Amino acid sequence: MFFFLAKKYDKYLILNVLLGLLTFLVSYYFLLLLSVFIFSFAFNKISFSNEIIMGCFIIPFALIITGIYYKILERKFRKLSHKTKISDIGKNKVKDK
Repeated sequence: MFFFLAKKYDKYLILNVLLGLLTFLVSYYFLLLLSVFIFSFAFNKISFSNEIIMGCFIIPFALIITGIYYKILERKFRKLSHKTKISDIGKNKVKDK
């Protein structure tokens, strides 16, 4: 999704793909550490080490955070694409009806 967004607005293809992937990975590991800390604090004697069960709860939240970053980036690209360039000053744009 980040690749197609960057390609649509012609903005740093590889950089935006890597930042999207990095956003997912950082949010996943941060939420994993947070959930392990909360579960170990809440349940002193029970060790939650099953990664599959933890992943089932963490991956959707990491995807939501990545989706929020995607929307912010999309809004930023859309805002930047509507700005007039210095070479466009003085040109009349006629819209066809």
